Amino acid sequence: MPWVIVYSVQAGEKLLLAEGSKMVMAMGQSAYDQGVYGLVSSLGSLVVRTLFQPVEEAAFTAFSKQGEHAAHPIHVLAPHGATHTLSCH
Repeated sequence: MPWVIVYSVQAGEKLLLAEGSKMVMAMGQSAYDQGVYGLVSSLGSLVVRTLFQPVEEAAFTAFSKQGEHAAHPIHVLAPHGATHTLSCH
């Protein structure tokens, strides 16, 4: 049961960190200021995603190729003590 409390606290922290700025804006600013903040925030994240997209794609390709070469066989203990080798490709 303690894991429920841990996950609840983590979910609350995540919500506060992700949506905290919007909550603060909603409490103390006018609708116009909230709209300007939302527009600037959305456009800013769009610019960053566009700039970092080539880096993300290059990293994905590099890590995918690296993962293909790192595949090791897995030994599984079967009933009656026999060992089978599985390959992960």
